[in-house]
Amino acid sequence: MQDMLYHFSQWLSSTWISPFALNLNDTAVSQWLDTHFWAIPIMQVLHILALSTGFGAVLMIDLRVFNLAGTDRTFAETERRYVRSPASA
Repeated sequence: MQDMLYHFSQWLSSTWISPFALNLNDTAVSQWLDTHFWAIPIMQVLHILALSTGFGAVLMIDLRVFNLAGTDRTFAETERRYVRSPASA
């Protein structure tokens, strides 16, 4: 396992990712994030809220698909409500 990880790290250092990461570290945004300790927790909170919103939307659609949403609309009616028809696009 160690050999595989070593070879993987050697391969990874030969790709474009390593210079990109080093250049990204020198940007003004990165330097600003290093000097303002409160920015990282705020970004993490916003990231968690965005993920929660996405998962909530998927959950609502899944409940609708599996007919567990407690409404009398069919999935086809719900789809017509939210999906644009080619004629109106």
